[in-house]
Amino acid sequence: MLAEALGDGGGRIERFRRDGWAPAWPVGVEMLCYMLAHEAHHRGQVCMLAHQMGSPLPYEASDGIWNWERIWKECGARGPEYGA
Repeated sequence: MLAEALGDGGGRIERFRRDGWAPAWPVGVEMLCYMLAHEAHHRGQVCMLAHQMGSPLPYEASDGIWNWERIWKECGARGPEYGA
């Protein structure tokens, strides 16, 4: 999606919606920043919930939440460069 939206070829994605109620935003840095912040928000939710339940995640788990390449390999997937 990012490659199509941000590519030099003038992708077909011109605007994106954060949700059904929010106004559309232009594709570009705004979209990328929103996607990163949204991902970080969910990572924080997972870590905080584990902590609140009395089982804080070990460093390897909390740090590994974003290590998608390793996660794909451990699950036997080939990764996005191969179409997962």
